[in-house]
Amino acid sequence: MAAVVIMATGFGLVGGNFNTSTDTLGVKIAIALGHLILPAVLALLAGLLAGHSPSPGARRGVTIVAWLAVLFVAGATAYALANPNPNAFGPHNFADYTAVVILGAGAVLWLLPRLAPASR
Repeated sequence: MAAVVIMATGFGLVGGNFNTSTDTLGVKIAIALGHLILPAVLALLAGLLAGHSPSPGARRGVTIVAWLAVLFVAGATAYALANPNPNAFGPHNFADYTAVVILGAGAVLWLLPRLAPASR
């Protein structure tokens, strides 16, 4: 459950950090809504997991969102490294990287037990 909360926090922080002053109002709204949808989905899935733990659909849903988070972190970081302009998309300063690290940590925390073989 902690992984879900951490991922939701990371998505929320990423949404706030990647709105730039040069974006039009429509773009800012689209970015904000885009980054609010995934935390809302995670909150819904967390409720399903808390109320009905063996729910395979909820676990699968969180796993899909976690992989999306991994793809976003990798893509945004690669783009930022390739484009050092501080006004460009991607993490360029401590605040941006904090959000990306929180998002990645939540995703890894969720995915690691599912990818690592169970030791007995």
